[in-house]
Amino acid sequence: MTGGIERHDHVSVTRRAAGSVTRTDLQVTQTPQGRVTMVSRTTSVTRVTVGEPYEADPDSPAARFDDHFDPASCCSAREQAMIAALRAYLRPQSAPDCLVARLKATLDRCCADETAAARDGGVASR
Repeated sequence: MTGGIERHDHVSVTRRAAGSVTRTDLQVTQTPQGRVTMVSRTTSVTRVTVGEPYEADPDSPAARFDDHFDPASCCSAREQAMIAALRAYLRPQSAPDCLVARLKATLDRCCADETAAARDGGVASR
């Protein structure tokens, strides 16, 4: 062991107000000697709209801006790619084959238990 652990913390705060998004990233590093370094970066994106989108057209993209997180407006290309990859991983178009096989086996086992119970005139055991 070297006798020390360097600690790293990262906090990201995103705030929306009046058609703009402000994102503040704070990185804190603490060395074993007790030295603390803080790095803060603030990014602000303002969406300019003409007219009043909420009254004129509630379905306009500007009206929906406050309701949803829009990676294209406040994320770098790398962050957008990471978000897309996570979405594809967490919400696949179809279930993996191993999951389908496990579900089928579970349903077959449950149906077999119910069939046996009906045949014996009792209640299926779980």
